Amino acid sequence: MNRIPSFLLYGERPDGAEPPFVHIETIASRSRALNWRIGAHRHDALSHVLLIKSGGGCFRLDGVERSFGASAVLSVPSKMVHGFDFLPEIDGLILTLSDSLLSLAREALVEAELAGELTRPMLIDFAEDPAAFARIAHLLDQIGAELAQPQVGQLSAIRTLIAQVLLSMVRGSRFHGEASPYSSQDLRLVENLRRRIGAGLAEAPTIGGLAAELGVTAARLNAACRRVAGCSTLHLLHAALLAEAKRALLYTEQPVSEVAYSLGFEDPAYFSRFFSRRTGRTPSAFRAQHIPAG
Repeated sequence: MNRIPSFLLYGERPDGAEPPFVHIETIASRSRALNWRIGAHRHDALSHVLLIKSGGGCFRLDGVERSFGASAVLSVPSKMVHGFDFLPEIDGLILTLSDSLLSLAREALVEAELAGELTRPMLIDFAEDPAAFARIAHLLDQIGAELAQPQVGQLSAIRTLIAQVLLSMVRGSRFHGEASPYSSQDLRLVENLRRRIGAGLAEAPTIGGLAAELGVTAARLNAACRRVAGCSTLHLLHAALLAEAKRALLYTEQPVSEVAYSLGFEDPAYFSRFFSRRTGRTPSAFRAQHIPAG
């Protein structure tokens, strides 16, 4: 395997379906036939929200494994390598939506800092807040009803319902209501930066080039990164490069030199030094440690 599987829905190859796209189904409907295991994969432009009514399991996200149980709500942003191991008694729903529809829903959230929280994965335990969990479950049921019986204004209705789901998740993760230490402009700028970095790593972006594309100076961009992310623009860029390098090393069989070239490095030796300085291991050693031979 030379590429990380990239599907619309797991097991279904991209077929050029036009966004906005939304789909909801029971977790069991797809995972039962796969022996309750969804292998590592990613979606280029689709995100998930999972609601666990009963049962549980564990999920793997970019190499990190977490367990979950009943009354949990999870979100998986697009482009993140993920997989699941569900218990056979799992009862829950999975909502899949395109980035275009997610963007429409975010626009309904007036406070920009709320939308910013939705760019990262979440695992929220609502065991001690059954009313909030029931509210999200009801919203997902309403989305299912809209899809089952299309009516005029369907997209508007679904957009509104998704926005309410997202708001409930942000509130559940205890970010809602906290004083924001940075401006909405800063958050939008850093969100756009992250999106641009994620879309163009192979182009070997520079800090000056990224700032110019975003319509600000390099100093302004760096200041926003420090306020929002607590690090420099260069650190964010290097972190994205390192994360993508790890994904390629773990989930593909590409030679290290091909991984280097795919990430915009002209010299594989320089890529190896870049990787080693940040992980303490060469790319080959990192791969060997996580993927035993044979």
